[in-house]
Amino acid sequence: MRRIISLLICLGVLTVAANADHITVSGNVSGVWEADTVFVAGDVTVPAGQALTIQPGVKVLFRGHYRFSVLDNANLQAVGTEQDSIWFTAPDTTQGWFGLRFQSASALCRLRYCSITYGKATYSTLTNGSGGGIYCSDSDIQIERCRIAHCIAVGGTGTAGGGGIFCGNGSNPLILENAIEYNFAGNSGSNSAGGGICIVSCTPAVIGNIIRGNRTDSAGGGIWCSGLSDPEIAHNLIENNQAGYQQQYFTMPGSGAGVACSSTNAMIRYNLIRSNITLYGENSGGGISMGGGAPKIYSNRIQDNTAKKGGGISAGNISNYQIVSNIIENNHASSSGSGGGFDLQNGSGMVIANLFINNECTASGIGGAASCRYSSVLFQDNIFSSNEAESGAGLNSWDSNPTLRDNTFISNHAASGGGTHLHFGSNMGAPKLEGNLYIANSATAYGGALSMTVIVDSLHRNTLVGNEASAQGGALYLGSGCDLALWSTIITANGPAPICNYGPASTVNIAFSDIQPEWPGLGNISTYPAFVDTARDDYRLLWGSPCIDAGHPDSLDPDGTRTDVGAFYFDQSVPMRVLLTPHEIPYLIPETGGAMTYTARVDNWSEQERTATLWCDVTLPDSSTFGPMLGPLTVTVPAHTMLARERVQAIPAAAPLGVYRYNAYAVVEGDTSKDSFLFGKLGPVAAGADIAAGDWSNRGDPFAGPVAMESYPGMPRNCALHSCHPNPFNPETVARFELRDASHVSLRVYDTAGREVATLVDGWRNTGAHEATFDGSGLPSGVYLVRLEAGEGTAVQKVVLLK
Repeated sequence: MRRIISLLICLGVLTVAANADHITVSGNVSGVWEADTVFVAGDVTVPAGQALTIQPGVKVLFRGHYRFSVLDNANLQAVGTEQDSIWFTAPDTTQGWFGLRFQSASALCRLRYCSITYGKATYSTLTNGSGGGIYCSDSDIQIERCRIAHCIAVGGTGTAGGGGIFCGNGSNPLILENAIEYNFAGNSGSNSAGGGICIVSCTPAVIGNIIRGNRTDSAGGGIWCSGLSDPEIAHNLIENNQAGYQQQYFTMPGSGAGVACSSTNAMIRYNLIRSNITLYGENSGGGISMGGGAPKIYSNRIQDNTAKKGGGISAGNISNYQIVSNIIENNHASSSGSGGGFDLQNGSGMVIANLFINNECTASGIGGAASCRYSSVLFQDNIFSSNEAESGAGLNSWDSNPTLRDNTFISNHAASGGGTHLHFGSNMGAPKLEGNLYIANSATAYGGALSMTVIVDSLHRNTLVGNEASAQGGALYLGSGCDLALWSTIITANGPAPICNYGPASTVNIAFSDIQPEWPGLGNISTYPAFVDTARDDYRLLWGSPCIDAGHPDSLDPDGTRTDVGAFYFDQSVPMRVLLTPHEIPYLIPETGGAMTYTARVDNWSEQERTATLWCDVTLPDSSTFGPMLGPLTVTVPAHTMLARERVQAIPAAAPLGVYRYNAYAVVEGDTSKDSFLFGKLGPVAAGADIAAGDWSNRGDPFAGPVAMESYPGMPRNCALHSCHPNPFNPETVARFELRDASHVSLRVYDTAGREVATLVDGWRNTGAHEATFDGSGLPSGVYLVRLEAGEGTAVQKVVLLK
């Protein structure tokens, strides 16, 4: 039996050997390759005007460092299948081969389901030292669903490189859904760039690829683009790439470990750019670096990247860039660095509607979320949340004149300038801060919300609430030589002292503002502003607030009335307002989907009952509108009454990555009120998701039926009792109230016969927002009255228990 088995094994081996199918090639090639294995014994060329087709499953093995060239109008078709790829590689992985080199090739050339490994461009010239795996010059080829790995470009100079792929000289290739990984560009600190892809003076489309683990000695660990290129870089996963070089006597600082742009108009959108790192010296741009041109960075998630300057994004010597609707989170600027999320030097541009979350700049670093030096930049409608730095956890401005408009700074922490630090210099004009909200920022030394040693051009229409500093200036710290003109601003509940003016050279002029405790100045007041919902950080004004029409008399709000005090004006051009209050700022929905809770309010501040048509929709990251999520429905609200409903909006896994805007509309008698808030979705990256197929359900408090209205609190003398949520409830609801002054509080619940059924609060409470839970487990269904007594003020709220 053992002899029979041995004979069968020998026959099997002989059969394989007899059926082995291979050819050996060199020189000019064309026709069809369908052998199992093609051995390349010298340089091969598809000549001008000729064509070569390689069938699925063919292995092309290079026995030396030979090139595979496709010349003028020649056509290479290497189209494998998902189950049967085409291989280009070298058995001697140390020596490698010279890569695929397309020079003025036919636009019909196509690489699909190919594995291209161990290509090496090692010569000293620009042409022969670039494109380790694929070199593309004046060629509009298609590279789809290939793996390009372990390739290197080590001999290029200037702006050459491209360990995996080089595109130049007017090429417009399509690079679609490939894995481009573990490639390298550089030679002991040379200027070779683009470990994964190098783009020079051309316009490729780089879409849907995995670009990971690539390295370069200088710039663009994942992708480098330069020379007036206009690439589209979209829907890619760009991760774990590295830039920078150091040896004993020489250092090459890295830049743009994920993507580096120089003098380009690149469109970078819908990418996940994470865990990239630049190293050595004054390195910059862990995720993205920009210099020159007018790049656009839209709707990316830029996460967990590291650099000394600009952990997420760095920009230098550049104008006209746009950074819009990105999620910039958990990025890190290293010791004594700047701009954990974003760093700008010597430039100008726009930073709009981004979410800066949990970025940091440690060990004497400045600008946890963002830093700008010698620059003019517009920051508008961004959310800066939970960032950290030594100075300016939200934003640090050094000798710059940024404009900060309609941003939210919440829960940032620094030694100085928890929200923002403005440092003076000599080259630029004065900063402008208008319409910003600073909430719960903190500093271990001074300037909980803002610290400044600068002449500020305007600090108007801002709201600063609940900020604190351990030493000085809970809201504002003014250094020596600081000239401040502040008006139409709310400063309340900050500590230990709201404003600290340091130094005899400083001048402070505050007018037409609401400041607690009192501050001298023309038109200043010191009273409760009457906010919509302090428990949910909604600091817009209620009708009856003393801040309405109390701002600077020479300035008007968009509704044509005198300026209101604070960051948010009360729109008197419509008789009813719709208000959205998210219960977190900001919501970040996981890639797997999730939900967010918000309170929708319809505010009839007028003198008569009115009926409105209400609906909600969502603005997607591509700026299109999807919905409605809720409604349209009709609500009738009595005069001086606010209808408030707690709702839960589902966000499906199919919703693509990016920053969204959740919108609400109320139309009454031809007038439309609109409100919105930003939220983020963390994935997926891939294009083509069926958005409508997911769960976009909206549930919560009904807008009709036995739900109590909230009587308009107007301007409470001592206290405000806000809507209980949920309402109706079973078995628990939360009662929220606000105190203008610290006092003894009684919060009790009664049935309709006047019998007390629960005591929620009975004791001293400090100024600010509070809440208590009413548990009706032991009570029958019905209407109950929640009564608040605080000082000389009282308020009552109806709630409905439905079992």
